[in-house]
Amino acid sequence: MKIGSITFQGNTVFSSTQFLRQFLSRTDDSLNQSLLEHDIHTMISMYENSGYPFAEVSVGAIDDTVLNGEKKLLVRLDVKEGEQVRIYEIRGKGNNETDIHVISRETGLKPGDLYSEHRISKIKHALLSLDIFSS
Repeated sequence: MKIGSITFQGNTVFSSTQFLRQFLSRTDDSLNQSLLEHDIHTMISMYENSGYPFAEVSVGAIDDTVLNGEKKLLVRLDVKEGEQVRIYEIRGKGNNETDIHVISRETGLKPGDLYSEHRISKIKHALLSLDIFSS
C-alpha cells in the first residue's frame, strides 16, 4: 500500500520538513520497511550529532485511510528527544607520556561543546595518526 502522509510527534529540535528532506521514504511510494528503518536511523543520527545522544524514534502508528478514492497509509513517527548533552571534561586514561593538553587538542573537542556522535567517532583515528599511541 502507498504512503499517504508521514507525520512526526514530539519533535521540537528539528522540523518535520527537515526530517522529510533527508528521508528515502516518500508519499505516494509503497511503504518499504527497510527504507523506513533507514529514515528512523537518519533521524537518530541528526539528533546524535546535535547534542541529543539519547533521542529515541519509534513508529507511533501506521493507519490506513482512503484518500481520493485510494487506500493510503498514514505513518506517524514518535520522537523522544531527551536532554541536550554537552562535553563536561576530557580525560586521558592510561597515558603517562603525552601531555593531556595535546590529547585534548587532537580530539577536536573542548568542555562546553555539544555532544556529536560524528566528532566522537573521529577521536581514535585522530589520536592514532599522531603515531604516539598504539591501538
